[in-house]
Amino acid sequence: QAFNDDALRMIRAVRIAGELNFTISKKTETLIKKQCSLIADISQERIRDELFRILILENSNLYIQKLDKLKLLDKVIPGIKSMKGVEQPGYHHLDVWGHSLETVDFLDNILKEIEKIDSMWLIKIEKHLSVEPVKGRTRYTLLKFAGLLHDIGKPETKTYKDGKTKFVGHEKLGAEKIKVIAKNLKLSLKEQKILSKIVHEHLRIGFLSDSKYITKRAIYKFFRDTKDEAIDVCLLALADRLATRGEKSDLSSMHRHFEIIAQLIDSYYSEKEIVKPAKIISGNDIMKKFKLISGPLIGKLLETVTQAQAEGKVKTKTEALQYLKHFVK
Repeated sequence: QAFNDDALRMIRAVRIAGELNFTISKKTETLIKKQCSLIADISQERIRDELFRILILENSNLYIQKLDKLKLLDKVIPGIKSMKGVEQPGYHHLDVWGHSLETVDFLDNILKEIEKIDSMWLIKIEKHLSVEPVKGRTRYTLLKFAGLLHDIGKPETKTYKDGKTKFVGHEKLGAEKIKVIAKNLKLSLKEQKILSKIVHEHLRIGFLSDSKYITKRAIYKFFRDTKDEAIDVCLLALADRLATRGEKSDLSSMHRHFEIIAQLIDSYYSEKEIVKPAKIISGNDIMKKFKLISGPLIGKLLETVTQAQAEGKVKTKTEALQYLKHFVK
């Protein structure tokens, strides 16, 4: 009657096994599978708390798989089932679900991977990941959750054309889906935004790696769009790429991907003039100089100045106003 009395114990069994390195007995596993539907009676807040205590574990990937094996995960996170069996030939060696699990596996060990690239960032990244947007839940656990669901938009966007399998727009759909899932699990609005941003931007670095040279403007735009989640996006991109080893994947493209990630992280911590240029001009300055009224145009001109600052084209208010003459005309 243990699970009838409190069905949360089914998830708690997995969490305790992970925390204490215990093994769940076969009899208990069988009982959980039979009674897994009881979890529907448990509040989302209680389920969320147990799930995120599992994500804290260093080998959380193993226990997420255990939840799945015990038929609990589909009931805790609707949408997981749709990812299973969705093949993605070419650059990937696993289906969408297998790839997602392997991404979490690499995120479990992401600090070791970062240390291989540049140990100088390690302390700063550890500090970033330890931040608690909400007490008791860290950025690291949110990153793992994003890693698990970063491709949840793929099943519905899969197309096959001209001999190629594509998932156009899966990052946008995935961002919407993870926000709904987070809301259902009673995660805070701030956490919903963090998760949505990470998933929405997780392809950005892949697009950047296609270029031979990354301009200062491109670096600025990346940080402008990813904002406080910039490091999280870099780490997910690293784990995502490590979990992508299909027949079309090659070492040179992987190394290029890692170079871009290294460049972005290095810029984030050492090039604030590119990442977030200091404000040298105001909207009032622009309106006064060019006799303009308040409106969207002023915002566009301010953004033009900021981009020029990131590229090193302007450094002072006078230079900024001179630079804007052409754009105003």
